[in-house]
Amino acid sequence: MEMLKGSECVLNRESSEDPPEPVHRPPMVSGFRIQHITLVAVLGGLCAGSCSDDASSDRVSGGPAPAEEVGTEDGNTIEPAASTGTTSLFSCNNQPFECCVKEAYDCMIAVPAGTFVQGSKTGEGNPEETPRRLVTLSAYYTEKYEVTNANFKGCVAAGACTAPLIEKSNTRDSYYGNSAYDDFPMIYVTRDHAAAYCTWKSRRLPTEAEWEKAARGPADGSLVGLAGGQCSVADSAGTGNVANCNLRPYPWGGAMSTSAPFASGADCTKLNFHDGKDYCVGDTSLVGSYPAGASPYGILDMAGNVFEWVSDRYDSAYYGSAPATDPTGPATGAFGVYKGGAWDTGSDYARSSDRVDKSPAGMFRNLGFRCARTP
Repeated sequence: MEMLKGSECVLNRESSEDPPEPVHRPPMVSGFRIQHITLVAVLGGLCAGSCSDDASSDRVSGGPAPAEEVGTEDGNTIEPAASTGTTSLFSCNNQPFECCVKEAYDCMIAVPAGTFVQGSKTGEGNPEETPRRLVTLSAYYTEKYEVTNANFKGCVAAGACTAPLIEKSNTRDSYYGNSAYDDFPMIYVTRDHAAAYCTWKSRRLPTEAEWEKAARGPADGSLVGLAGGQCSVADSAGTGNVANCNLRPYPWGGAMSTSAPFASGADCTKLNFHDGKDYCVGDTSLVGSYPAGASPYGILDMAGNVFEWVSDRYDSAYYGSAPATDPTGPATGAFGVYKGGAWDTGSDYARSSDRVDKSPAGMFRNLGFRCARTP
């Protein structure tokens, strides 16, 4: 594996209108700014340096009805802090580390190579999420936060990105370009807009499998204190039956029932969504506002706030024939994929295995993205 050189490692310690009525799937607090206490350590050579309102899919089993598509550093040097213990590519002092630059909310977390469980078994999710299977991925990095308005504006200023055609959000007439919302997620972006930003950052969109692993964690549940782990050791080694895995359907865990609504444990302390009766916020939240909903790797907003583009094309039957190692999606297909649920959709959409298909030219008030990077 090639080591990325010249990057800076940051161990980030965190302390703490009327949208459309729901019609189909049962829909999935106000945002607040998270204060950061940052421990900085430079560990040489070890880090990665059509418009419409809604992005929801029109599938029966929960969530508000989707709208139809219409178209188309400062220069200061970071000083190394004292560090102890053994440091490897994916750990600093026995903890996952984050490789950050000095821009606000522009931080990458390393996801080690390994196996995870992708999809849902019959009766737990939607048909396109089956068959549930073990997938092995090479190591990669993914951004801790959804891409913000401020960071996207940097790409526009550099001439590498196109400014959004719509600059409002659901309840805010001035959103993109308004400094009050600089650290809120970028919305109304097509897949090409998202890919252009990631390319400008020397990154890329994550594959669907990479996105899902970053949300769910490894097959053995080793990063979190799950009772019995996510799968048994035998299952994660491929010698058992993946159908018996104790899946982690949401980034924070959660239980899974065999009938709707899902027993998600979801509430407005874990994510910004529609709880089946009311909206937590009714619009986007400041990125990173829900640490209680973090994934096993510490990645934030993998459920709720805004849906996120991935690089794959969509095929409802793809999991039945996809490779078990580093899948990148079908070679052809007219639709793209996004994942994670949003502020105006229900807990079913927030499941990490949920797959939503739309035209890659679609732009929505509840759709954003984050980037990944190959070491």
